[in-house]
Amino acid sequence: MNTFQLVIPADPFVRFGLVSAVVLIILGAVAGWVYLDAKERAQRGNPVVYSADSFELSSPAGWSVCCLLLFELFFPLYLDSRSMA
Repeated sequence: MNTFQLVIPADPFVRFGLVSAVVLIILGAVAGWVYLDAKERAQRGNPVVYSADSFELSSPAGWSVCCLLLFELFFPLYLDSRSMA
């Protein structure tokens, strides 16, 4: 019986590149989903909005870029703001 075996390169630079590529693909997919979801909600008249002092985040592109750049902060914030919308 043939089994699947994952081969991880021994070279640390290649390993770093592979891990970075996988992380970027996942972050890109999440940012894409956030954009599409926020755009759909805005078109239905129920935009996802977060506001704190003078900072306001309401556009689908803004949510997507923020989730891409600072995933750990903005993705949970998006999910929370989305549930309130």
